Amino acid sequence: MAKIKFGLYARIAFSVILIISLAMFILGFYLISDAREKFNKERLQQVTASAMTLANGSRDALISDDYELLDFWLRSVLVRDYYAYAYFSRADGVILSHTDMGMVAKKVKALGQLTKVAKRKMLYHGHPVMEVVYPSRLGGRYLGNAHVAYYLDQDTFSDTYNINNIILLVFVLLGCLLIAILYIVRRYTIPVSQLTDYVASLSVDDIYRKPDSALLDNHTEVGDLARAFNDMSQRLMTAFQELVDEEAHLKELVEDRTRSLLAANRELESFSHSVSHDLRAPLRAIDGFTQILEEDYIHLLDEDGRHYLQRIRSGVKRMNELIDDLLQLSRINRRKLDTVRLEIGKMVRNISENMRESDSRRKVKFIIDDKLHADADARLLQIALENILANAWKYTGKVEHAVIEFGMQREGSEDVFYIRDNGAGFDMAYVDKLFAVFERLHKDDDFEGSGVGLATVERIIRRHGGRIWAQAEPGKGAVFFFTLRAAVPYE
Repeated sequence: MAKIKFGLYARIAFSVILIISLAMFILGFYLISDAREKFNKERLQQVTASAMTLANGSRDALISDDYELLDFWLRSVLVRDYYAYAYFSRADGVILSHTDMGMVAKKVKALGQLTKVAKRKMLYHGHPVMEVVYPSRLGGRYLGNAHVAYYLDQDTFSDTYNINNIILLVFVLLGCLLIAILYIVRRYTIPVSQLTDYVASLSVDDIYRKPDSALLDNHTEVGDLARAFNDMSQRLMTAFQELVDEEAHLKELVEDRTRSLLAANRELESFSHSVSHDLRAPLRAIDGFTQILEEDYIHLLDEDGRHYLQRIRSGVKRMNELIDDLLQLSRINRRKLDTVRLEIGKMVRNISENMRESDSRRKVKFIIDDKLHADADARLLQIALENILANAWKYTGKVEHAVIEFGMQREGSEDVFYIRDNGAGFDMAYVDKLFAVFERLHKDDDFEGSGVGLATVERIIRRHGGRIWAQAEPGKGAVFFFTLRAAVPYE
């Protein structure tokens, strides 16, 4: 479900409406509460004034015991609907006259001879009332108490103060404020919205678009921002165009270099084959003549002669192997990668079995994890594994109980393959020379080699986006680690 996005004006307007409405409702509540409090005070004052009038006006009737005149005064007091009753009582609480004739001569709670006005809350026929008692005195003589009560639960506030007018006033003020504020907000948010639309509409396809002229002529902070952003966008677009031109120039240079490299590679390949052919021809001649010497004239040679003849034939063989290795190394960078899922564990197993068959006299223990898989070019990975394993096979040749191990370990986010042996090892001080062409860390008298095998392995691993490194100790063996871009764990 798409999320509804409100604009700047809508968000500000909603916030203003919410705040102003809340403020006006609080103001209305305060006005009504204040008016109600004032009304209650005025009503109490009115009832107190009525009690005082009743007490002072009925002195003659109290002195002369004129009960008809007392009744007249009582009836004259109850002029409002919210008045509950009125009566006269003596100091002992006996009622002398009451607006309810049934209460005459009854006795209520005595208040004694009061000297000042008194107030008390009570129930009258189940309704709460406020009773005001005012003493009637003539000089220093106490005549009685005048009681006037009004209902507390009969709300005549709305009739008296017209609460509807207060509510109407609040809503009128609220409406006027909202209209004025929304107009002001709209006036100042329109330029911001225009600037936002301009920024959102910028694109590479329309790099020289400018904001509306009214926005640029605006003399507020928004106008300053629009002009500054317009200048910045023009500078950015100019820089972008320069980058586009530079990209085209660099692309042309890269294409020229690529064509040059392709031509150089073709020339190098042709040169490699030519050199290979030119070198192999005299080597074949030397090998042929030495073979004739060995077959037909060996009996004419003494021990030293036979030794020299054998060294010549061994040198020819090594030279042929070196030529093959160099040709293989030159082809690696030209070969197109065909990456597939390979059972690398089984590949190592097959190579180890071929090694056993090539030299059945050697007893080498292979520890191989057959379940490992990897994504790689099958032919190139085969060459790399053959070279690393041949290296381990060669340098364990002088170990009585040789062990070669292949496995994988997790290092951070990488799956790292390794081939470990317990052979001759090497000094880590010379590890930087390990993968260089024609660099060897052992003497030819100790271990034969061309110095090309590990360089070939390094190029193959690098072409797969991986890396290779080694750890070793003289006399304790070596371990070669390598990663492939898409190495996978057990299935």
